[in-house]
Amino acid sequence: MTASPEEEQTKQSPGRADERTSELASEQSAELMSEQQAKPLRERRPRQAAAQRAGQATERRPRPPGILAIGPVERAILTIRSAVFWVWQIIVTLVLGGPVIIGSLISFNIGMPLALTWIRANMYGLRVICGVRWEVDGEENIPAKPCVVMSKHQSTWETYFLAMLFVPPVYVAKRSLLWIPIFGWAIGALRFIMIDRKSGRSAVAQMVEQARDRLERKCWVVIFPEGTRQAVDAVPNYRIGGAIVAARTGYDILPIATNSGEFWPRLGFIKYPGTITVSIRPPIKADGREPAALLAATQASIEARMAEIRGKGPGARP
Repeated sequence: MTASPEEEQTKQSPGRADERTSELASEQSAELMSEQQAKPLRERRPRQAAAQRAGQATERRPRPPGILAIGPVERAILTIRSAVFWVWQIIVTLVLGGPVIIGSLISFNIGMPLALTWIRANMYGLRVICGVRWEVDGEENIPAKPCVVMSKHQSTWETYFLAMLFVPPVYVAKRSLLWIPIFGWAIGALRFIMIDRKSGRSAVAQMVEQARDRLERKCWVVIFPEGTRQAVDAVPNYRIGGAIVAARTGYDILPIATNSGEFWPRLGFIKYPGTITVSIRPPIKADGREPAALLAATQASIEARMAEIRGKGPGARP
C-alpha cells in the first residue's frame, strides 16, 4: 500500500509533527482560558452597569442630611394622622361649603370671608393633626397693589395657603373642577377664572380678559405656570399663559417658590410633619416685555430658589 504524502512527511519529520501537535494543544488551551475568563466578565458587566446606574441616581438626588428612612411603625402613625385630617377636611367642607356658596351668590364680599374661614380651618387641622407648619421669606417683596402671582405647584397645600397670603385671591383653574360637589360650586361662585385647556388660543384670550377684570377689581390673580401639580423631582415645564396675561394686562409678576410637595406629596395620602418653605421672590416688571422674556425670567427666579430649598422635607426622594 502506498503512503500518502502527509504520512511520508510525518515519517520523515517526526520532530515537526510533535511541534504541530504542541501548537494545536496550545491554541486550544488558550481558547479555553480566554472563554473562561470572558464568562465571568460577561456576568460581571450587568452587575457593574446596574451599580453604576444606581451610583449615578444617587449622585443626581442624594438623600438630604438629617432625613431618616421612615419605619413601618412611624408610617402607620402618619397614615392614621393623615386619615384623621382627611375626615377633618370632609367635616369642615360639609359645615362651611354651603354658606360659602350661598354667601358668594349674594355678594363676593360675603362669600370670600367665609371661604377664607374654610381655608384657615383646613390649615389649622393640617398643623395640629399632621404637624405640618410653614415659614415665609421675602414678604417685603409683596407689592402694594394686586398683581399676577405665579407659583411653583407641587401640592394641594399651596392652593390653600396662597389664598390666605393674597387677599382676595382669584385662581386660574381648569373648568373640569366645577363638577366637584361643593368645592367646585364654591370656586365657581367665587369668580375663579375657569378655562378649558383644550380650547387653545381662545382659552388664553378668555383668561386674559377675565384676569384683567379681576385685577381691576383689586383681586390677586394666582396662576400655576406648570399647570397641574408636579412631582418634586420633575423637570420644570413652564407654560406661557400666565406670562401672556402679565404682558397684555401690564401687571407685574410675583414669583413664588415652595417645597410643599416634600410634606404633602401630590399623589400621596400621607402628610409628613415638618416646616414647608415659601419664598416670595422679587417682582418681575411687565414694562411692555414679550411673554417669552417674562416667562424665562419667572422660571429662572423660581428655580434658582428651588435649588436652595429642595430636599429638606421627609417626602424628598433620594
